[in-house]
Amino acid sequence: MSERTIRTGIVAILDGLGVRSELSEAAVKFLDRRDLTLEGMPRALRSAEVFAYLGKEIEEPGVPRVITFGDNIVLVWELPKVTDSALLGFSQPILHALVRGMEVGLLLRGAVSFGEYILDGSSTIIGPALVDAHFWSERANWIGVVATPKLGMLVQAYAEKWRRENPRSYHYFASYYVKYQVPLTDAAPQELWCYPWPFRVSGVMNERNLNLDAGREHVLRWLSQANITPPVQGKYDNALAFFDWYSKLVENEPPEANS
Repeated sequence: MSERTIRTGIVAILDGLGVRSELSEAAVKFLDRRDLTLEGMPRALRSAEVFAYLGKEIEEPGVPRVITFGDNIVLVWELPKVTDSALLGFSQPILHALVRGMEVGLLLRGAVSFGEYILDGSSTIIGPALVDAHFWSERANWIGVVATPKLGMLVQAYAEKWRRENPRSYHYFASYYVKYQVPLTDAAPQELWCYPWPFRVSGVMNERNLNLDAGREHVLRWLSQANITPPVQGKYDNALAFFDWYSKLVENEPPEANS
């Protein structure tokens, strides 16, 4: 029997949209797309570790783990505390999954939280952090990933610190986290911190010059691969609206290019 220890850290759940109602053949296609999405994940996971290590607040941050079950991808990162550098680092695998998923036709909706959880074996996770992430993932009515209000408090604290200490480079922070009126399935839109995937779309940044039209074209082609039915039409419209909103944001103060 594996050791069932209560751990603490960051937990994300990414849900593949439109998969639950698909037939067997489409489910196989989903698995193929999921595998393509995860192919480049090890590099993004190592980037998270490097970010946390360079912050010098955690001696051995380790690498986040990936767990897959059903139509979900779960990222788990055991940490003694959630540092500013860890917040930036964890954005790397999240943004990779979102953009690479779109490229191959896997559209993801998710949320990131932190707190306690139990990891049983290699594929079972339970606990408050996962519950919080799942709750907000289900509420978001779009393609994208939010920080839950609990994690959002840490992001907010970091954002305010950044503004005080680096007022001229806040746009760099906005390439990792932005605050947006996220559309919800059961209520009016709510302002939440979220992950700005539009900045990672191929063609948006070219030699530090914005090319938003090319990025928008990519997104439209990616979204067109999906089986868009009336019940989920709004999620696609809301994803495109987020891209347009972020485009206006970076036109005024472009984030710096980064890996």
